Amino acid sequence: MKKYWPILLAGALLFTLFVPEAKGASASLSLEDDEFYISVDPSDPEQGYLEINGQVKGEFDRLTEALNVQLSVNITEEYDGEPTGRYWACDATFDDETVTPEETLLNYNQRSADFTVLLSPDLYDPEGGDIIVPPGLSPLIEGKMVLTMSYTGTNEGNDVEIASIFPDYYHLINLTTPTDPIEVRAGNKLNYTLRLKNAGNEPEDVMIEIPVLEDLEADGWTTSLSIDRVLGMKPGEEVRPVLLLEAPKEISFDSNLDLKIRAYTLDINPDTEEPLSSKDLEIELRLIHSKVTDPITDDDDDDDIVETPESSPYAVVAVIAILVILSLVVIILLFVKRGGGDEGDDEDLYSAPVRI
Repeated sequence: MKKYWPILLAGALLFTLFVPEAKGASASLSLEDDEFYISVDPSDPEQGYLEINGQVKGEFDRLTEALNVQLSVNITEEYDGEPTGRYWACDATFDDETVTPEETLLNYNQRSADFTVLLSPDLYDPEGGDIIVPPGLSPLIEGKMVLTMSYTGTNEGNDVEIASIFPDYYHLINLTTPTDPIEVRAGNKLNYTLRLKNAGNEPEDVMIEIPVLEDLEADGWTTSLSIDRVLGMKPGEEVRPVLLLEAPKEISFDSNLDLKIRAYTLDINPDTEEPLSSKDLEIELRLIHSKVTDPITDDDDDDDIVETPESSPYAVVAVIAILVILSLVVIILLFVKRGGGDEGDDEDLYSAPVRI
């Protein structure tokens, strides 16, 4: 047996020279992508919900090696590249049966494990400080996700993956105004202030349409809409068009009128050939049989009011002149009468006293 020892020793020496040294067990982390989009549409039941899939892979040199792998995740909200101070609620858990949801065991026979990073409103914890992804976020917002995997066991180490989560683009037009049924009589004036808002996160060209207005005008109504189109409406922008209606002077019979108001985007969804977003309102006008009575006019001349013309200064002067002349005539007559005697007696004529 001793004669084989040199051969065995030589073989062991050659094995150590040509076989690389074992590095020990290790694990690596991977995600399905490095950019993701999440719905922030308030009308979407999946708003704020996102699943991101990934996998942890282990590398082992010996049958006896094993690793205890743990996951942790953090998402920081940033606006235009600057942190806002808010963090989105999320967790990272392994899909299969594991030690705990965030922890699993890898070994020579079980070398990989799938996991899911979840964002959901159900994860919101008021005591935890993190928030659910808010609705209506601007596309300038970004969730910076940092996913960390660490392992211990026959070896120790960690791996980090970074990904970005962006708010998905969405289109949402809101239109509101009081819609309670209202009774309308002949000559009544109605004033409706509409509140039109771009609640989406993209600029929109928006149209307001009230098809019944043309029919109303043909029936004697007076109508006016201050704004029927808004171009380049910014996200969050609100305008307040005013709708004015004046009923005709006669409503022939009782009836109901449905006043339908619609706002919609001019851009069309190519899949449905419908506006990207629209909003409809309906107001019930209860028309009451009535008539505007004209004011009563009186054509009797005896009761007419006669206006007194203004006095003219020339008329006043003429009246005064006439009075002066009459006074002079009276004086002359008195003077002649008091003279008396013979007509040839001029001395008596002029000596008669006159008292004015």
